[in-house]
Amino acid sequence: METTDFSWIDFYQKFATKLLDYQNDREMLVQKINQVYEHTKIKKPNFGNDKDWLTIDPFTIFGLFNKGIRNDNRIKLIQEFNKEFNVGAKIPVDFEGIPVVNNLKANFFWSKDEARNQEIDCLWNLFEKAIIFADKKSNENRARFIKAFDIVREQKGIRWNITMGLFWIRPYSYINLDSRNRWYLTNTKYTSAELVAKLDPMLKELPFAKEYIEINQLFIKLFTENKNGFKSFPELSNNAWQVSEKVNQTKKGNKENTSKAIHIRWFKPILQALKDLGATGTPPEVRKQIIKNEKLTKKFLSETRGKSKVNKFENEVAFARNDLVYGGYIDNSKYGIWSLTEEGFVVDMTDELASNLFTNHTRNIPWTIESGNNALIGKNVKTIHYWVFQPGDITSKWEECYKDGKMLLGWNEIGNIRQYSSKEEIRSELRKNNNDTNSHKNSVNSLWQFAYEMKPGDVVFVINGSSEVVGRGVVTSDYKFDENRMDDYSNFRNVNWKNKGKWMLENESLASKTLTDITVYTDLVKILKSFFDEDDAEDKTTLVIPPYSKEDFLEDVYMNESAYDNLVAILKKKKNIILHGAPGVGKTYASNRLAFSMMGVKDVDRVQMIQFHQSYSYEDFMMGFRPTANGFELQFGSF
Repeated sequence: METTDFSWIDFYQKFATKLLDYQNDREMLVQKINQVYEHTKIKKPNFGNDKDWLTIDPFTIFGLFNKGIRNDNRIKLIQEFNKEFNVGAKIPVDFEGIPVVNNLKANFFWSKDEARNQEIDCLWNLFEKAIIFADKKSNENRARFIKAFDIVREQKGIRWNITMGLFWIRPYSYINLDSRNRWYLTNTKYTSAELVAKLDPMLKELPFAKEYIEINQLFIKLFTENKNGFKSFPELSNNAWQVSEKVNQTKKGNKENTSKAIHIRWFKPILQALKDLGATGTPPEVRKQIIKNEKLTKKFLSETRGKSKVNKFENEVAFARNDLVYGGYIDNSKYGIWSLTEEGFVVDMTDELASNLFTNHTRNIPWTIESGNNALIGKNVKTIHYWVFQPGDITSKWEECYKDGKMLLGWNEIGNIRQYSSKEEIRSELRKNNNDTNSHKNSVNSLWQFAYEMKPGDVVFVINGSSEVVGRGVVTSDYKFDENRMDDYSNFRNVNWKNKGKWMLENESLASKTLTDITVYTDLVKILKSFFDEDDAEDKTTLVIPPYSKEDFLEDVYMNESAYDNLVAILKKKKNIILHGAPGVGKTYASNRLAFSMMGVKDVDRVQMIQFHQSYSYEDFMMGFRPTANGFELQFGSF
């Protein structure tokens, strides 16, 4: 029944087993958890009003990294737990199919004082009995699990979350019954009517242990018989999540895609005003015509926004004009004049079209990864991603790759990857060729990323196993398919291999997958880059960094030349400015382009975005002591 498609399972199971060693030494356990938060510099959560933890249960420990936090922080916590508790597991590279608890209800105990201690004792007892029963099925272990489960079931704060906790610690033995899974399992669109009839009465409320075991056994039998298309609870949970996400998006429909940006209401009035003016007009003329057409009152026209008292109407119309230029409905080639294009004459500007125009404008700006955060940087900016690559089984293709200057990928049987327009199409073809219903998640991701996401200039680290690096190179071509190749490796890219040898990772482990984008794992990237000459870390000749001028800025950003000159002068003298305004009006967009225009190029490596938050400290921004292998050392922050 078990599969290896999910990289998180190894750590989750081994960590659960390791925690059993601390069931009766909770003081040491709390000390170790404190060390984890101290080393990661992530703010330790409070439970209620408790700033200091005196004791904790194992399910709540798992909840520390299975709740609504950023994936980079999730990985940091897991990496540190792996080290602190000597788990010896591979660090996950995905979290697909894992249910997460509400941040405000992440703990599994709710009472205080002695009642709390009793609850935590019961949770530890269930944790122990669940692992024992999962690892060794027997009537005696079953009876002990049932007793422990039914006691915890009655505790305050325990609902469906306990099934999530059991799934975390032994995902092949216990089903997750969070809201998504329950919805999926009781819906005849996705589950057979016969199965729904069995499950629906059992899922009206949190089942007692005997019913919960019955549900588990029912699905394990289906997995064994391969009757429902899945082979394990993780696959089932992941599919339920994916299907529910699609349904949610469909239900939201236009509501999700309909922008709430208030300025889009002026799209149609601007176009109509220009038609009334004979297709062209100055900004004041267009505003005057809109006022006449829309019969706007003096009270409305006098409304202002913010401390600077910016006129709300004029501000919104200006931003609306900017979007219409982007959409090709207004020509902005002549400064100070708005002119309708041919498309602007004939377009029927509906609410839906207006929303789509604004959404596409804001979303057409690519994203780059900077320390795990996303930052708007603009068109035509090429950013470097870092990849871990295992060429062939047990690195069998490495010598050939190095000799020929290529990256070779298998799965020749499905042909040119670019013929598929989605991951689902690739998955379907793999299932067809393998005559199975497996998710093929890792294979699908590798193929899709290799063909569509990797790009020239990206850096590739070649691995052998989980801890040995044997080479490094820079991608120099787009995806290619060699239809004349006779073996399984027709998918390839050209690579300038710069290093070949052996470098060992001491305290980190790599996912032994064919291809993994590790860009967001900034600590790991730093370690891998440290093996090589820093000056040769990237092949800059493969990156085309486009020029960017003052004129480009004035064309992209709704700002006149005088305002631009003032901003540049202030920045050069004072070194800082503050842009203020409502969310979504283009502050980040403008600030990035201001930086590019002053540099003269769109070079993302010279622009950094920083997200200030509750846990962001002076030491993070300016300078502070940070832990190293030999203690602590003073290091500069982002500034």
